Amino acid sequence: VQARNSEVAEDGEMSTVVVTTKERAPTAPDYVKITSQAETSIAIEWGLPNFLNGVLRSFLVNIEETDSVNVTDCCQYFPIQEVAARYEQASYKLELNNLRPASTYAISIAAKTVTLGPAVSITAHTRPQVPSMEGMLQVTDSSNQAISSKPTVIVHTVSVNKDLFAGCLLVVIPQSTSVEVEQTLVYREWLSQELEHQINGTSYIAAEHNQ
Repeated sequence: VQARNSEVAEDGEMSTVVVTTKERAPTAPDYVKITSQAETSIAIEWGLPNFLNGVLRSFLVNIEETDSVNVTDCCQYFPIQEVAARYEQASYKLELNNLRPASTYAISIAAKTVTLGPAVSITAHTRPQVPSMEGMLQVTDSSNQAISSKPTVIVHTVSVNKDLFAGCLLVVIPQSTSVEVEQTLVYREWLSQELEHQINGTSYIAAEHNQ
């Protein structure tokens, strides 16, 4: 602030005061999304609130199991997790572990300044356990050394959590990299990525067996 009068053509000495407005609750995080899902874990990502209305201190993450393939064990309790926000950034990530396979979870995230703001929520699902293939696959017209050029493959049905499985894929993996194989187009991106991760080599899908 500077004073001035009508008789002197100069401003007076400046006086300065610093005022900080009171903090309020922040708005909800800009978004929340699932980045990966496994049998016992879910990875999430969320965005910075559009208006912090103060100094961001942390995020509170609440997870609640709402449904499970094993109804008798539902529902698991989880304590609220507080994720410290050391500095502001466009997005934040967290992996939630120790979950149950084939279960549904309600996840909510709220930002905290001097007080807690509203939450943003999302529903996520863990993947079912991969069934054991022991005893499921039977190849006829074969010996211990080799199989015939046109073998018969018998796929037995899954006995555990069978209601969760639509079917199975018969994947052929040549032992020699020089063998030419058929090109298989997988339309579901997550399935294509899973096959690449599990096999990591030359292969093709020979058949699809419905459960």
